[in-house]
Amino acid sequence: MVSVVIFTGEASAQGRVTRQEKPKTEPTEKVRPKTESQPVAQSKIELSQPDGSINGHGYVDLGLPSGLKWATCNIGASKPEQYGGYYSWGDTDVKKSYLYDNTVTAKKQKSKIRSLGIIDASDNLTPEFDAACVNWSADWRMPTITEFQELLDNCTWTWGSYAGVRGFRATGPNGRSIFFPATGDRAGETLEDVGRHINYWSSTYSDYDDGYYACAFLRTLFVGDDHNLRTRRWIRSSGCPIRPVLVEKKEISEEHSHGEIMSEPDSQPEFPGGQSAMYKWLADNIKFPPTTLNNGGVQGRVIVGFVVSKTGAVKDVKIIRSCHPALDEEVVRVVKAMPTWTPGSLNGEPVDVAYTLPLSFRQQ
Repeated sequence: MVSVVIFTGEASAQGRVTRQEKPKTEPTEKVRPKTESQPVAQSKIELSQPDGSINGHGYVDLGLPSGLKWATCNIGASKPEQYGGYYSWGDTDVKKSYLYDNTVTAKKQKSKIRSLGIIDASDNLTPEFDAACVNWSADWRMPTITEFQELLDNCTWTWGSYAGVRGFRATGPNGRSIFFPATGDRAGETLEDVGRHINYWSSTYSDYDDGYYACAFLRTLFVGDDHNLRTRRWIRSSGCPIRPVLVEKKEISEEHSHGEIMSEPDSQPEFPGGQSAMYKWLADNIKFPPTTLNNGGVQGRVIVGFVVSKTGAVKDVKIIRSCHPALDEEVVRVVKAMPTWTPGSLNGEPVDVAYTLPLSFRQQ
């Protein structure tokens, strides 16, 4: 039997770095700084309720100078205290073991990473390699290191316990707050320093020791260390959680005023019968191409992007992430054949809306 699995809830309309001395030897997954446990004063903390949600993911406006809104949970988590998934930098899926050899960006210099389309001109991950965009939709993205620095500089940070989990509460200038659980990080198959460290990826490349590092937001607790929060580099193959930020509506509105395609309208476009009907329609119509069946049943994830026009027609279908040429072609064929949608709208007027849809294929 052949099946197509559609991830419900995933489709959607669309600083400074502190550096240490360069290591004398090439970094490895197994060698990590030693830490010592010690009693740490902590309090039971309370959090703000979300200001709203996009695709079931809550966000909070902390009153930051940029106006950026931060998610209340990590990717893969449904509650603030949950750790969620762990990702190597530039990877969009979790994995069993976190090594150089299975990390898409490991041991690649900036020129190579840029030529592969992994980072943009600003040295940040492109949407195809941004785990927030891929897993939560184009409404979300990974924060840049500059945005983490803004969060660090403008918030009051309180170490404590929320729902029995240790971590930091970040309270913004307006008194609103979010929680970063002390997730530790993964090296190889080992989860290290849970309850003592917070390590979160930014989307920003690090020039330090070109080929090995990206920028991250960290809190380390060594002996005598007073909850040291900072932005710095981290080894790309390491598994770290990701805290998404919301793509700003004001930015999209400015684009729309010049006739551009929107990704966050007032109302989203809708497939006839709603999302559940769309997932069923796709599962009924997408078929494994014979060439993939003959090759042992190729399986994996395809991410397709398209535009739902102001008339409800689907157009500009393109593959954002490829799995296999034959599967890509089949996905494009079926998406192009979709029935007319109810278009999205802005200020009561129908608009063109960008849509991103991840599809996972497996043969049963």
